[in-house]
Amino acid sequence: MPLQLVSDTYIISRPPSIPPSIFIPAIALDSRLASHSWTLLNNFTHAPLAGAIILPPRTPTISSSAISAHTPRQRLPTPPSHFRLLRHGHSPDSLLAMTPPGYTFPDSRLRRELDNPERDPLILVACGSFSPVHYVHLQMFAMAADYARTETNYEVIGAYLSPVSDAYKKKGLARAHDRVEMCQLAVKAARQPLMVDSWEAQQASYVPTAIVLDHFNYEINELRGGCGGKKVRIALLAGADLVETMGQPNIWSARDLQHILGDFGAFVVERASSNFDQALSNLQEYKDNIHYIPAIISNPMSSTMLRLLLKGNMSIEYHVPREVMDYIEANGLYKDEFVSAGKGKEVTGTS
Repeated sequence: MPLQLVSDTYIISRPPSIPPSIFIPAIALDSRLASHSWTLLNNFTHAPLAGAIILPPRTPTISSSAISAHTPRQRLPTPPSHFRLLRHGHSPDSLLAMTPPGYTFPDSRLRRELDNPERDPLILVACGSFSPVHYVHLQMFAMAADYARTETNYEVIGAYLSPVSDAYKKKGLARAHDRVEMCQLAVKAARQPLMVDSWEAQQASYVPTAIVLDHFNYEINELRGGCGGKKVRIALLAGADLVETMGQPNIWSARDLQHILGDFGAFVVERASSNFDQALSNLQEYKDNIHYIPAIISNPMSSTMLRLLLKGNMSIEYHVPREVMDYIEANGLYKDEFVSAGKGKEVTGTS
């Protein structure tokens, strides 16, 4: 049974010859895995890529970037002799193993050809809670598309909202099903090639942003062959407040930062309360891959503010699409939950 390392996560694959009824108890009873939590993959019963994910224990006060490259692996149990450790990145097989049952990648608005063949194709991915999604989230995509058209050689051929899964455990986080549905309602009338991908939201465990971007790269470039004969650039779309956290110690792992900002890149929208220059000063090695988008019109609205309004039985009209507001009212969302007054992190970079 091969044991594959995927961004601090081990995936154990079950050979077709071993039925789940035997394989699952064997994992649970293995003393070498006693200090680790594990969870079944969604398609565990489908050989040969079925398996279990074993999460290594964490040291909360020390980031992986502050530890030597050999230390994290020393915390893990020694694999049994019949396990084989593969030391490469997020392979197509490992991404396929994480595919939820019945999942289909959304591509109805994905453009197959460039309007200008001289440009390079770009897809923007916003990862976050979206609890609830609101107009500022949608405006980010329009601003980024305008910026890409006027300030770069990129042409946006698609854009995606990728809500986090329920495993994120953030205060005020509505169920993944509800958040995906609200996002779908929000983009229904969008003029941008904006879509909602539920792959991340359907995961049983938290998925780091780096792996989410790998998923998009796999779907767009590996399975669909890019756009117009060119490889598509996949980039993270985020607010400046998120990028601020990337420049702070003990939040994002060095490996994830290298993968997100070095391999993919980011389009960053200005936020009134953020100090982007300070954040960028700590990310100088990635500055050529970070595109800063000034906000011509500043809007401080956030999902946290909307939840506070709803908890106080106040209107959120004109802050969210009408369909989203109707869905919230019909399903009684955000009425009785405790909501922190401080803005929570939309995503986290530790893996």
